[in-house]
Amino acid sequence: MLIPNLTLTPEDLKGAIAHHPLIVSPETTVLAAITQLHSNDLRSSAAYLSDPAASCILVAHEQQPLGFLTEHDVVRLCAQGVSLDQPIQKVMATPLLTLQEAEFKDPVAILGVLNQHQMDHLALVGDRGQITGLITRTSLHECLHFIELHRAEQANAQKLRLELSILKAILDIILAGYWNWDIPSDCAYLSPGFKHMFGYADHELPNATESWQTLIFPEDLVEVMACFDRHTQSHGNIPFYNEVRYRHKNGSTVWVVCSGQVVAWDDAGKPLQMIGCHINITRRKQAEEQLQKSDAHLKTAQRIAKLGSWEFDLATERIHWSDEVFQIFGRDPTAGMPSFEELQQLYHPDDQAYHNQTVQQGIKTGQPYDLECRAHRPDGSLIYIQARGEPIFDATGQLRQLVGTVLDITDRKAAEAKILQTTAQLKASNRELEAFAYSVSHDLRSPLRAIDGFSKALLEDYGDQFDAEGKDYFDRIRRNVQRMGHLIEDLLRLSRISRSEMQYSTLDLGALVLEQIKELRATDPDRQIEVVVASQAIVSADPTLMRVVISNLLQNAWKFTSHQATARIEFGILENQAQPDEPHIYFVSDNGAGFDMAYANMLFGVFQRLHNTTEFPGTGIGLATVQRAIHRHGGQVWAEGVVEQGATIYFTLLPINRVQTSGQESTP
Repeated sequence: MLIPNLTLTPEDLKGAIAHHPLIVSPETTVLAAITQLHSNDLRSSAAYLSDPAASCILVAHEQQPLGFLTEHDVVRLCAQGVSLDQPIQKVMATPLLTLQEAEFKDPVAILGVLNQHQMDHLALVGDRGQITGLITRTSLHECLHFIELHRAEQANAQKLRLELSILKAILDIILAGYWNWDIPSDCAYLSPGFKHMFGYADHELPNATESWQTLIFPEDLVEVMACFDRHTQSHGNIPFYNEVRYRHKNGSTVWVVCSGQVVAWDDAGKPLQMIGCHINITRRKQAEEQLQKSDAHLKTAQRIAKLGSWEFDLATERIHWSDEVFQIFGRDPTAGMPSFEELQQLYHPDDQAYHNQTVQQGIKTGQPYDLECRAHRPDGSLIYIQARGEPIFDATGQLRQLVGTVLDITDRKAAEAKILQTTAQLKASNRELEAFAYSVSHDLRSPLRAIDGFSKALLEDYGDQFDAEGKDYFDRIRRNVQRMGHLIEDLLRLSRISRSEMQYSTLDLGALVLEQIKELRATDPDRQIEVVVASQAIVSADPTLMRVVISNLLQNAWKFTSHQATARIEFGILENQAQPDEPHIYFVSDNGAGFDMAYANMLFGVFQRLHNTTEFPGTGIGLATVQRAIHRHGGQVWAEGVVEQGATIYFTLLPINRVQTSGQESTP
């Protein structure tokens, strides 16, 4: 094969040249020349063995080529009966093609010259014209063929080096290292990537089997060697594959996939050579561990919450339940997943149609659904469940699956029933108690009026017959009767607050405060007292109840500051700026007698007092009335105080926007 555009080195051209051809003088006889040509030294030369046509005789005078004679020429002369004892110059062939040695660069061009002159030989001559070698047509072809093979080998070697570099890069990318184990000698090659996987540089870890055996966990080494035995005993049919742990240079654990294959066996079937790779799967193992923990936490959370999850494949109509769904329905997991028809039978007969209709509607519309149903367990017990479903669509928008949850709400339903029962009983008790309080309070007024009236008549008609002590007794009777009257009035007022219908309207609490202060100043004009009132305290509330709240709070503040030389009462607002929709906090504070916080829980009880009536008169119902009114608005009330440093009563009311959206009375 000819190689065009060939650039060769002198080393490449050596194979085409016979550097020591037979050269004789013109006077040498043909027989003598043939005898020299067939001598042992010449016949064993590389040029002769590779190209028999090179066995020709060059004729030269003082190293100047004159002609040549080949073996074929000798055979022809013998056949013609020509004497071989005559000088060779008489029978030699001429002319002889020559080429300057320095110009021999392109074998293809030389072949063209030989073909042009129909010659098989060409003599190389030096710079002084001396013959330095011989080139033949065959040697040129052999040279070109050798060069072609050599270049192909070089190309294959370059390709192999490139593929190895790519493979090494791939192994580095996938965090892998490879190894080669000569089993009879127990010698191993460990790639740099293998060593780097465990934190070592190439020179830090010897290429020996002991290197990896000291890094692997001892218990995993046992399994690796057992796997190797199975692999070799099956003559490679059982794969050599392990997921094992190694100790990193920094002490951490490295998980790897260790896989390999015996690639050479001896005649007895014993392994000779094995190759393989290690792939770092630490991140995968960590992810698996985290997934297992998450799955365990999910199962625990589902068990605690009695919440299970499910999937329903629309194409196959197969249902998949989590473990907790089996627990909720009391179904044995070994019985397998139920069909949709079996699931329907688990529900209460009165709820089966509702469940099926809801699910089918969710499939038809592709919308989520939420339903509550009753179901029977295999033991006959009745449970309540809340089932929720969500549609799952594929990339084309087709509904493929329903997923959802099942929540056991049996305990909640029982609690709701208990609450409803307790609430009904409580409402009935409250109505009876309020009716009783109203009736008692109303019925007590007549005898009290009689006692007060007759006591007054006795004093007026027979007062001169009583001494001072007797008159004092009658005064005490009348004072206590009057106090009893006030208590009854307060009880009736408290009863009315609990029973009256709520009528919401927009109020300015600041205006109510100023109105009450004006009334208090009129009853006690000599009091010197500083009053601070916040503006724009706009609320939506029942006007009657809020007047009762403001009246009781300010009367208490006015009363408990009566012993202060410089009294101060403030009405203010603590708005929740971070949560504007949350209830606003209002307060009435004073610098009066205050109270001990240890008894704060007693302040809002009926007839509960922290001060002596001789010091601060009252019935002990005012703050209880305030609490009842605030609770009916859905608010809260509490108090803070320090003895002889004053008290602050706080209460909350919903913002106007929330009252307008709800529009309902709250139950305390």
